[in-house]
Amino acid sequence: MCGIVGIAFRDQTVTASARARMDKAIEALKHRGPDSHGQRAKAEVILGHTRLRILDLSDAGRQPMETEDGALAIAYNGECYNFRDIARDLGIAGLRSGSDTEVVLRAFAAEGAACLPRLNGMFAFAVHDRTAGEVWLVRDRLGIKPLYYSLDSDALLFASEVRPLLELAGETPSCDPTLLAEWLYYGNSLGGKTLFRGIRQLIPGHALRLRIRDWTHEVRAYWSLAEECRRPAPSERGAELAGAVRERLSAAVRRQLVSDVPVGIFLSGGIDSSAIAAFATAAGGAPVKTFSAGFDDPSFPDERPRARRLAERLGTEHHEFMIGGDGLDSVVEQLVEHHGAPFFDAANIPLWLMARAVAPQAKVILQGDGGDEVFGGYRRYRSLHRRRAMRVAALAAAPVLGILPESRLVQRARRYAHAFSQRDVGRTMALLLTAEGSDPSVLDAFGPAVRPAMDSADPLGHYARVAAQFDGLDACRRMSMVDLSIELPDLY
Repeated sequence: MCGIVGIAFRDQTVTASARARMDKAIEALKHRGPDSHGQRAKAEVILGHTRLRILDLSDAGRQPMETEDGALAIAYNGECYNFRDIARDLGIAGLRSGSDTEVVLRAFAAEGAACLPRLNGMFAFAVHDRTAGEVWLVRDRLGIKPLYYSLDSDALLFASEVRPLLELAGETPSCDPTLLAEWLYYGNSLGGKTLFRGIRQLIPGHALRLRIRDWTHEVRAYWSLAEECRRPAPSERGAELAGAVRERLSAAVRRQLVSDVPVGIFLSGGIDSSAIAAFATAAGGAPVKTFSAGFDDPSFPDERPRARRLAERLGTEHHEFMIGGDGLDSVVEQLVEHHGAPFFDAANIPLWLMARAVAPQAKVILQGDGGDEVFGGYRRYRSLHRRRAMRVAALAAAPVLGILPESRLVQRARRYAHAFSQRDVGRTMALLLTAEGSDPSVLDAFGPAVRPAMDSADPLGHYARVAAQFDGLDACRRMSMVDLSIELPDLY
């Protein structure tokens, strides 16, 4: 991953003070891109970048990157997997580097925002168009790469993480209490909001366009998951459909193996990572590196034997290592700093430790995130498949569950009963993803300074609104689309 950061001013050119703040912001982003860094200041806009070299390891891929005439510049984080196809389709020639960044920049120069639907990848980037007097912020279709921004009457600030953005602002932000309830329910704020007043995330599949000259802006979608779901269903059935899915998965893995540095795979032996390892091996090329970890905490299952057997069968270059719990306090502090707020997903801790352990041997890692959401692997999908029966059972069981003695099983049953007693399927989905209920008890720890603002919020509302976009789909497929829209970009 790389890091991007920038400022666009309304009525002033870049000042020495802004450059100094940019230096601090870049320093805060260097963990995202330790290989090189740079900044570019032209007119009212300053762009900063920290680079992790993946494609074209030479300085030709250094950023921020400009077109030859200097009219456009880009700060880019991520990968565009089909950049060679885009270069061919648009007749882009005379490239100075082998990086996907230059192709994205040249495509934007050729077509403007009309090029965005062409991009297949994970990315967040900023483009400064000096000729048009515009700044564009763009985030990938499913929100894999983060992009935070703050826009007021004087400046647009943006960065890959919250902390560098705060360095640019040069001030301590305040918390938005209306979002605390949502954060307590899910461990994060949803739908582009953050806990910080005035700081937002760009919504996945969207682009922000700022016209510097009259200081007007718009945020618009260049791709929509809901629109994709309205396309005609595939005509294939049975074995044909399974074969089509297999080919798409294989193509997705092949695309992500394009790299000028070693690529590895976190292999647990489960379905997701095993499928990725199998497709990567079948793609040929350099031997596939797989990695499996054991933990000194006995509460973690040891996945190494199963992963080892699969690695032997596939013939991968397999590595195993142990991860200990020493120094976890400093790891948590670092993760809070990088998240920009307290985080709830404890899986980030072993994932961070694993990434640190394999870094000397592989600079790019593939893993199976998203498989459960796409293929309905969670228990809640099976429950939603029987939603009508579950609702009847929930309404019947509620009085009995209310008088049973407390236990973990009873608590879980109450949660499911409460979720399936909702008329709105979106609210059912929300309650299946939180241990909290609709009652305000979770908010009782807060005093009168913030409690009224929290009480006015509806922590289930975003799920209901997103689920409504997929009206007409069966409950399981709708849950999958809601997970792709909320869980993956906002909660993980």
